Amino acid sequence: MANGSNGHDPSRLDRLEGLVEVLVNRHIEFEDEHKRLLTAQVVLTDRLDRLTVQVGELRESQKQTDKQLQQTDKQLQQTDKQLQQTDKQMQQTDKQLRQTDERLNALIEVVGLVRKRLE
Repeated sequence: MANGSNGHDPSRLDRLEGLVEVLVNRHIEFEDEHKRLLTAQVVLTDRLDRLTVQVGELRESQKQTDKQLQQTDKQLQQTDKQLQQTDKQMQQTDKQLRQTDERLNALIEVVGLVRKRLE
């Protein structure tokens, strides 16, 4: 039953060679896949680093926006106070104008009576 010079069955040797070939091919495929995964990891790490920087920049930008909004709010409050003061002044001016109109009307009436007496 020993065929060949080493006493092994050639079909068994063929099977072992086939299995070794399959293992070698799968190992090569595994190495290729491992290289692709390492490359993908490097790419993802780079993107994550860039994203981290962008988030930091966004955070700083948001802080500046918050400060500007606070300043704008203060300015709006000041403007509102000024408008309220202006409204009060306009009301006072309106009251003074009505009083002046009443006095002018009274003066016109007096002048009219005086003219009639002089005529």
